[in-house]
Amino acid sequence: MRQFVSQLLCFLTFCATTLAALMIFSMLSQRCESMFFANRSTQGQTIFRLPEYRKTARLRKIDILHLGSSTCYRGVDPHAYEDYGLNGFNLCSSSQSISVSLELLRWSLQFENTPGVVVLDIFPSLWSSNGIEATRDIIVNDPAPLEWPFLKMALRTRDIYMVLMTAYFGLKDYFIPDRSRPTPHFYKGHGFSYAGVPRNEHQKPCEEELQQMSPHQYNSLRKIHKVCKNEGIALLLLIPPNLCSTEHNLPLAFTDVTLINGNTWMKEGADSLFIDNHHLRGVGAAIYSTWLAKEVVDKIKN
Repeated sequence: MRQFVSQLLCFLTFCATTLAALMIFSMLSQRCESMFFANRSTQGQTIFRLPEYRKTARLRKIDILHLGSSTCYRGVDPHAYEDYGLNGFNLCSSSQSISVSLELLRWSLQFENTPGVVVLDIFPSLWSSNGIEATRDIIVNDPAPLEWPFLKMALRTRDIYMVLMTAYFGLKDYFIPDRSRPTPHFYKGHGFSYAGVPRNEHQKPCEEELQQMSPHQYNSLRKIHKVCKNEGIALLLLIPPNLCSTEHNLPLAFTDVTLINGNTWMKEGADSLFIDNHHLRGVGAAIYSTWLAKEVVDKIKN
């Protein structure tokens, strides 16, 4: 038995030493980092969005906070709230599931200025997401030392590689902070990413499908509802506009929460305002954001 324990300890020591060496080499070599972990990217603009939110939430009140996926960060420009004397921020990210939105909401509450209203973009196609892609985007592209809410987000994926990647980038940003920042060509501030591209004419035909919310995402939505209620935050749910009409069943437990259906905004010829079936071009986002800001303000006043 002693021999077995001794061999096990030697093996674990070897694995830990090898992993530590791998992390050190990767921190010093971008090629190794790309090979064993991941490369940071401006795609999705998370690398700009999270640092700006940290700075903004410490300086001024954020009246309206948007959470959700790429349909949100490309489609909702919070600058539209300025016409109503309100400050908005778009904390959406790539493939952000409801479970990841929950962790970002909790994270946002640690700052001096907490949001007064949360508009949660619940894109039906992500109702059964496991949240791994969204977690990866945040972990890899957040240029700051590791924070507990993000580590918890990684642990909840139950993905060993995700946890290792989280530890790596957390340690790297602590010991070797990256002072350089890429140029934000399409990032317009307040979390909004302007999509200055033409419509992709080669789209897959729409398929009829019924979207059901998975138990995991349902529980996350229930927790968001509870957090907002406890913190005195008004919660609004948003179905983003989609050229493909998909049926979806919102759980009955949330029928008392205000729902805004973005599809009611669309008029004839709206397809020219989209990149694909659900992502708005910059010109479309400007029109949609103006409409949505009025809808949100009207809802919170009533």
